[in-house]
Order: sequence, then C-alpha cells, then structure tokens
Amino acid sequence: MKTRIEFANTLRGIAACLVLAEHYTGFFRGSRQVIASISNTPVLSETAVPGPPYLAHLQISHFSSSSFGVALFFLISGFVIPLSLRDTGVRAFAISRIFRILPTYLVGFSITLLALLAASWFYGRDFPYSARDVAVHYFVPLRQIFGTAYIDYIIWTLEIEVDFYLMCAIAIALFRRASPLVFLIPIVIGVSSIALCASAPQGTPIFDRANDFSYILVLNSKYLIFMFIGVVFNFHYRSSIGTGQLLAWIAGLYTLFALTWHFNIQKALFQMIWSYAAAVLTFGAAYRWRGLFKPNLVTSFLADISYPLYVVHGIAGYVFMRLLFETSIPQWVVLPLTIAVFFSIAWLVHRYVEAPSQRFGKEISARSANRQAGMQYSSQQ
Repeated sequence: MKTRIEFANTLRGIAACLVLAEHYTGFFRGSRQVIASISNTPVLSETAVPGPPYLAHLQISHFSSSSFGVALFFLISGFVIPLSLRDTGVRAFAISRIFRILPTYLVGFSITLLALLAASWFYGRDFPYSARDVAVHYFVPLRQIFGTAYIDYIIWTLEIEVDFYLMCAIAIALFRRASPLVFLIPIVIGVSSIALCASAPQGTPIFDRANDFSYILVLNSKYLIFMFIGVVFNFHYRSSIGTGQLLAWIAGLYTLFALTWHFNIQKALFQMIWSYAAAVLTFGAAYRWRGLFKPNLVTSFLADISYPLYVVHGIAGYVFMRLLFETSIPQWVVLPLTIAVFFSIAWLVHRYVEAPSQRFGKEISARSANRQAGMQYSSQQ
C-alpha cells in the first residue's frame, strides 16, 4: 500500500518543509510583535534577519507557503483516512488514530513548554499560561471544548483532524462503501455555517465570547469541507466515481469551501484561499501522475519526520532563534542552524516516539479488530 500512495507520502514531507520555511523566514521576520508575544520574548530588532537577505524577495503576494503546506496536509488526510476505514471497526480506527497522533503531540508540546520556560527564565518574565491552559493542551480535543488560550499555535490543525476522524467514525459505513452520501456531511456543515454567519446583524458578534465552542465549530467548518476534497480523490482512486464526477465534486466542494470562508468569521484571512487553490492543483497533478513517484531516501526521510517536525518546530523554534540572536554568532547562521537542530529533534521524536507508538497502536488495533470479528463469528453460530 505504501508504494501505491507514494505521491501522498512525498507531498507530506514537502508540506512540512514549506510550513517550516515560511514560519522561520517571512513570519519570524515580518511578524516580530506576534513572535514576541507567543514566545514570551522581547521584540526582535528590525536589523536582525534570520538567513540570507535574498529570502526577503522570495515572498509571493497573496500566497502563503505555510497555508499551502497545511492545505496539502488536509488533502492528504482526506485521501488516506478512508483507506484505513475499509477493513476496520470504529474501536480499532479510534485506537490507531490515538496512537498515531497523541504520543508524538504530547512530546512535541512538552518541548514547546520547555522552550517557553527557558525563554521566561532567560528574560526574567513570568510564565504566561495557567496550569489549566497547559493541562487542557495535553488532550487535543479538550482545548476547543473548553476554549482555553492557544499555547503552541499548531493545535488548531490537529483539532480539525480530530473533528474529521469523528465524522469518519460516525459515517464509517458510508466511507467503507465509498457512498456519495458521505458528501452530505460537508454540504450540511457549509450551509449551516453560511446561514449562521449571514443571519447575524452587520457588526454584531455571532457569539458571546471568542472561545465559545460553537464559534470554534464555525471557524473550523471551512477546513472540514476542504478535507472532503481529499475524500473525492480517494473515491476516484477506489474506482467508485469516474473522472467527470471527480472534477465536478472538486469544483462543488471548493466553491462551498470558498463561500463558507467568505461568510466566515476569518474574513481577513480570505486571501489565503489562493494558497488552498494551489494546493488542490498540486495534489491533483501529483495524483494524476502518481506513477512517477518512487520512494527514495530523501522523500522517505521527509515523510517520516513530517508530523514530528510540524509539532516541534513552532514556538520552540522561535525561542531557539530568538536566543541565538543574543549570542555573537553571525546572523546568516541562525536559520540553517535552527533548521538542522529541529530536523534532528524531529528525527529523534520519530525514531523513539512516533514509530514505536504507531507500531503499538497497530498491534492493539489489530487485536481489537480480531476480537470483534471473533465475537461476530460466535454470534452467528
């Protein structure tokens, strides 16, 4: 199975690198106040520039490589998750997903906390988060339910992944049959979100507080719709729909995604929709010519460390770079040194946390599936 979806594996590694590249260059350089706030460090001097100066000229108007990378992640999940649902039950699916996501995230978040503690100690500042904020972050679905403040600022994508997993578990029978009825889910989500946002009086807040759970659901609705574009590719891959239906569903879902974002709470970020369009075109091209993708050491390595890299690179990377500027090393060394360090950390997390936990999760999931199959067989005797 791995070689058959090598294109998705390759795109996963590329996506992680693109997210890191923008965060460590354009975002770190151009959003100094934000970086200072989320990393609990002083605002970096305007003269401090990580990496070679020519990187400043590589920015493309109305295009975000990090949004492009996140969009690829969403499409890949939408594509591969239905494959794992074909021969498994809800319990086995939940077990495999928990061990796929949670242990790596827990280690990555702990690294984030250590970085924030180091920054607080070095700069003589109070730690900016409560014990409740920290505790809730250790359980991915709870942050959006309790509405606590963001700490690592990558958990929002994991929350969307978990929401998508829940939808898959609820509609597992439809996903197994590759039934078009699956697409009623994003349609209902989109229409409901648009209706709720459009019905609010102009200039009136839709919800009482920004961290309301209903607010989070509306905020995330557009991304959940987008993930179902990956499901469309999956159904075509399984020969359940033809090429004409593939294109029609992609066009329809992307239109619904765009409309939902247009009416959504995050209107200021609507320009990022072009990055998501580019991701769909890139994923579609890779899917069309997927036979050209072959495993090799570089793409396999990047795919292996993609999730750990995504989890560990953020706040910890910003703190690491900020502290490097307090030293006497040349500025041009800051970026490559940071990349090297966090690639190494990501590999260690993959090697000693992600890979073992995935294997263990698959074993537990297989036992659960076998036990359930045995019970069904016994009941039929």
